[in-house]
Amino acid sequence: PRPRDSHAAAAWGGRLVVIGGDDTQEYLRDVWAYDPLANTWTEIQVRQLACVGQLVRLTAVGAGRFH
Repeated sequence: PRPRDSHAAAAWGGRLVVIGGDDTQEYLRDVWAYDPLANTWTEIQVRQLACVGQLVRLTAVGAGRFH
């Protein structure tokens, strides 16, 4: 993934998941999972992701889904 700030992050299923953020040029609406055992990043496809940036700081994971 591109470098970013103002993102949300959560540990989920043994991975670090990074959601949205800001790369100083635009708000990012992508979701990436880092697997530390494989040392790889994988983009997670989502149907729709609202603007996640400086105003959104809450990430909840429940029932296998991000909220």
